[in-house]
Amino acid sequence: MKEQGATIFDPAGEYYDDYYAVFFLDPDGLKLEGMKWGERQAKAKATRKKAK
Repeated sequence: MKEQGATIFDPAGEYYDDYYAVFFLDPDGLKLEGMKWGERQAKAKATRKKAK
């Protein structure tokens, strides 16, 4: 995002269990969030299904 000129407001990281986000400012100064949630839970669920 920095390469595209975005201003990072809060760095990327795990903010809650299995919830990753980065907060940045758009050109108008509005705070936006990019997030990814549930990846570990989905992998664990897929592994349990394969084991059955």
